[in-house]
Amino acid sequence: PLLALNIPVQGFRTQENSIIIKGRTEAGTFINLNQQAIALDGEGSFEQEILLHDGLNTITIEARKKHSKSYTQEIPIVKTALPDLQTETTGPN
Repeated sequence: PLLALNIPVQGFRTQENSIIIKGRTEAGTFINLNQQAIALDGEGSFEQEILLHDGLNTITIEARKKHSKSYTQEIPIVKTALPDLQTETTGPN
């Protein structure tokens, strides 16, 4: 099945706690995102927020039609920890 994705580039890194995956497909296609069925709108578009954990996150998208082979794509995303915010203290002047 035809599947157009608006996804991060290979090697994408973020400090965000989630990312939104958007895409579009043809009528009669079923979409699974990390093994969860995703609802399509009337034009075949979808949008889904994915929560990220620190380190490597692999997002798997599967598109399939009833009587055809499925198409699967894996998207690696690295969530980096936020930098520690340390305050400087100064002694008495």
